[in-house]
Amino acid sequence: MVELNVLDYAMIDEGKNAEQALHDTIRLAQLADRLRFKRFWITEHHNVPAFACSSPELLMMHILGKTSHIKVGSGGIMLPHYSPYKVAENFRMLEAFYPGRVDLGIGNNPGTPAVKRAMDEDKSEYLDYQQSIVDLRHYLTNQQSEQRFSSVMAQPNISHHPDMWLLSISQRSAKMAAQQGMGFAVGTFLLPDTDSIRATQHSIATYRQHFEITSLQMSPSVMLTVFVIVTDTEKEATRLLQALDVWLLGKRYFAEFERFPSYETALQYQPTARDKARMQASHSKILAGTITQVTPKLDAMIQDFQADEVLVVPLLPNIENRCRTLELLAQAYL
Repeated sequence: MVELNVLDYAMIDEGKNAEQALHDTIRLAQLADRLRFKRFWITEHHNVPAFACSSPELLMMHILGKTSHIKVGSGGIMLPHYSPYKVAENFRMLEAFYPGRVDLGIGNNPGTPAVKRAMDEDKSEYLDYQQSIVDLRHYLTNQQSEQRFSSVMAQPNISHHPDMWLLSISQRSAKMAAQQGMGFAVGTFLLPDTDSIRATQHSIATYRQHFEITSLQMSPSVMLTVFVIVTDTEKEATRLLQALDVWLLGKRYFAEFERFPSYETALQYQPTARDKARMQASHSKILAGTITQVTPKLDAMIQDFQADEVLVVPLLPNIENRCRTLELLAQAYL
């Protein structure tokens, strides 16, 4: 059976602050650990008022210390902002304390223009993304003879290393992930239409065709990332979906709301005709309903994309609802 994982956004619900949101993330991770989900990943976001995590590595260290079995990872580190050498050292440090429980997921979303300026103001040029990935793998797996800077070693010097995953949907990225022997995490919420779905299926086929065993010592693995809302009643799922609908409009670079909108806030929202069309279109990217409604759709997606693992994203208001989604999924799959 397919392996289930969780991607958490450290959401700040209405009536809560960032500190409380981070504690909610810890609570969700501990539940996922008890329910025997395989991985718990956290996102990196900057200047999004409703998301509390800007530093996945620091939050990962805390989650690792508060859980027992689950692998903890980044979904993902936005590599163009950072030195591959420093990223490798951060994750080798995590791996040293928690061997076999660390995942390094990377992406290349630069964020908003303001965030990009703030984070990269001292950069006069950017390293090619593919070269950054190659460098990161070399540093992470201690391949000094292959490094561009062969005189440096990523500390701590340990005999094991985290797994690496590339977050993308493109065929170019799929081939890069394959050539570097990484896992390939595919975001289905980035697929607006049938043509995009077919293109992503082709990317997955390219990944499997070109996969090489490298110093990472990983097997080819495709992880499907899906927005999921599972509730005890269909009516409750419909209510929670309304909140996600409003959020996914993403106005003002997702800064329209200071907190993740509740159902009550979503109910009062006045969408334009264009907003309504976008909301309706987004429903194809979200699995929402009771467990008997969601599982056939999720199973079909797993089959369509030939996925080895699923990264479920419970992007819905209230920590109790997020916990319930995990509990119901665990009853069906774990």
